Amino acid sequence: MTAPPRERPGVTDLAGLDGPEAVRAVPARELPELAARIWEFLTVPDTTGARDTVENMIATRHAQALTVLDTVPYPPSAAALRHIATRAMERTS
Repeated sequence: MTAPPRERPGVTDLAGLDGPEAVRAVPARELPELAARIWEFLTVPDTTGARDTVENMIATRHAQALTVLDTVPYPPSAAALRHIATRAMERTS
């Protein structure tokens, strides 16, 4: 069992806690601040342009992989790898 979180003025220390245990450890009075901090953290990739940069890198690497697969001397292997590369690029969310 993990020791209870240490209290600091205005912020509960959740170090070492995980998942539901961490959520239960947050006092109700801190939930609005915690939600705001989580939202700020989750929006960083969009607000900094990092998400677009990573998406472009992935698309570039995918195109490069497909180009290389066009030169593979074993067509059945290339077809299987092309299928895997294409499936890896599909969005699930």
